[in-house]
Amino acid sequence: MIRSYLIKLVGIVVVASAAGVTHMLLGPQIKLHPNDPEVQTIDLGAPDAAPASADPAEDPTTDQPTDAEAGSDPVPAGDGTLVLDSLEISLEQAKALYDNGLADFIDARPAAEYAKGHIYGSWNVPPSAFDRSTPTVVDLIDPDRIVVVYCTGGDCHDSHIVIREIQEIRPELTKLHVFTDGYPGWAGAGYETDIGADPFAETGG
Repeated sequence: MIRSYLIKLVGIVVVASAAGVTHMLLGPQIKLHPNDPEVQTIDLGAPDAAPASADPAEDPTTDQPTDAEAGSDPVPAGDGTLVLDSLEISLEQAKALYDNGLADFIDARPAAEYAKGHIYGSWNVPPSAFDRSTPTVVDLIDPDRIVVVYCTGGDCHDSHIVIREIQEIRPELTKLHVFTDGYPGWAGAGYETDIGADPFAETGG
């Protein structure tokens, strides 16, 4: 009797294990983090030879102004290319994308914070915007465009949450990035900002 019981028990364990493996392989995958974007190498063209106020005849390879004097970060790579090989990007990379018109920006902070100040031209899509329906902005995203999502930087994870939500709705979007320094880093560097509400926003709070 004991032997028969043990055989039945082993059989149940084997069947249950097989069912679990099958479900894991065939069932929907739970995504805890956004998918890594595709690696992109972007040709930004030749860097400006000299600032606008400089003498055009001046040798562009000498006596260049500092980053602070020039008012912008240098091109991330010395050969005029920008490499995006991870989900998170730096202030330098975000500024290069912005200056070259290569990305759309999404502010993942609450509407009240967005209205006080945001990266010029950015859309406002906080996580709460997904509570009721798909935000209008998500339908407007061009799959061929890079999208940079930011919040307050530091310990703020709203930008990661927004990217995950976007990928659930539009999995074909593979050029989504998180700007890790967030709005404080951008504004602190003196880069272009704006105030006011986003007319497209469906914030939910």
